[in-house]
Amino acid sequence: MTTHSNGKLRILEYDTLRVIVTLLVIIGHCTYYVISTPYGGCDYSLFISPKLSMFWQVAEAFTAFIYLFHMPLYMALSGALYKLKNSNGAYSSYKSLITDKAKKLLLPFIVVTLLYSVPLKYISGYYVESGNTIKDIVVGQVLVQGNTHLWFLPALFLIFIIIFSLEKIMKKLSIWWIALCFFVISFASGIIHIGIICNALHYTFWFYIGYLFEDHREKVNTVLSKKPVIFFGLAIILLITGLLKKVISDISDTSEIFIILERLIGDICAVFGCGFVYSLSYFLSKTNIIEWRLFKTIRANTLGLYLYSDSWNYVILSVSTGLFGNAVFVTNIGSVSMYISRIVITFSIALAVSILLKKLKFKYIC
Repeated sequence: MTTHSNGKLRILEYDTLRVIVTLLVIIGHCTYYVISTPYGGCDYSLFISPKLSMFWQVAEAFTAFIYLFHMPLYMALSGALYKLKNSNGAYSSYKSLITDKAKKLLLPFIVVTLLYSVPLKYISGYYVESGNTIKDIVVGQVLVQGNTHLWFLPALFLIFIIIFSLEKIMKKLSIWWIALCFFVISFASGIIHIGIICNALHYTFWFYIGYLFEDHREKVNTVLSKKPVIFFGLAIILLITGLLKKVISDISDTSEIFIILERLIGDICAVFGCGFVYSLSYFLSKTNIIEWRLFKTIRANTLGLYLYSDSWNYVILSVSTGLFGNAVFVTNIGSVSMYISRIVITFSIALAVSILLKKLKFKYIC
């Protein structure tokens, strides 16, 4: 379903999908309490106790479910939007593409990493055991060798260049062969230990899936309209494959066959997860939810919510455990309060920062 807003063509199901993915990312970031890397991190596991509250275990399971598909879905959405935009000749040369994506991806990555994310992590004790803080910041955050929620920005920058470079070739080859090549590359990307490159190669496959999907979106929408039961079928298959992946993951077998099987099941989960959330987005886009003020606000600030939410989790973890100790993880009341607080606080601050920066006309970092 399409509409026009301020002279721009809007795909309502994509708008809805972007809102859902953004909320899933924020929720998914609100359960971790252990992030250990060679370049800094936080680890509350020894402090809190090996036994989490029942609620926290459920929340972690829900997060694991979200992580089955939310990044493949985000990359597929990026591919679909690229195809939609470039079908009208938005990018006529490498210069136009690189200039646009450098402003929209690399600029916010560098600025937000150094001026926002790193300071918040630093005051939260992320680098308390660091032997060389500057090195850990540069290598871990800027070069994406550690843990940073902004890793997807430079990865997307490279993916756009890859797809743009191959676009003419792709038009002459079978889409199945191209998809197979990208899938094999994605499967083998783990052997590359350079974070930016590894991430780009891993997710190019999903970007391409979204790229292909845009050509068939209207047909898919027609099928969904005629057979809405497909939505429930996708949900059931997603749950079954998700449980199967959990069973396989719990088997302590490091043989290659189990590693490959787990990865294949994970990718199958991601496919059905993408289908499930897209169909949900399509049906929601036909309701009045898209007219809600909150929906419109989130839709207009999805990038800012990505950029400015996660880093506050470190501050909340540090302050909360300092004030209340392990109660925020091992008691149901404490863990419920912690979980809700992390979601509400990180969302509210990120939204406020994004809106403020827009008012100050900082166009590319909100």
